[in-house]
Amino acid sequence: MLSIFPHDAKNKDGQPFWSGPKRAPSPITFDADNETHLMFVKCFANLIAEGLKIDKVNDLDKIKAMAKSAKVPEYVPKKIKVQLPEEEKEGQNAQPEPEVAAPEDDKLMEEL
Repeated sequence: MLSIFPHDAKNKDGQPFWSGPKRAPSPITFDADNETHLMFVKCFANLIAEGLKIDKVNDLDKIKAMAKSAKVPEYVPKKIKVQLPEEEKEGQNAQPEPEVAAPEDDKLMEEL
């Protein structure tokens, strides 16, 4: 989200994007020595394991060892354009361009 809408992002009216009920997220660096982080990984991994019908892991020491040995590449955000709700409304009000039939369509219509 922050790569698309940085902390200082503005909407089309020049107002701060992150205002009112929209709060800017803040990234958290994973720490395998933090019990809360390990419990999150354990719970999430076990939910996925349940869905895939594979064995769950409940040993926090084992999870900690796996987390510490995991090689995670640096996150590189994709460059994408997101339409804000105001922009979507403007796009809906615009008149769509009429479709032009191809010459072969005219011939097919005559035959029908």
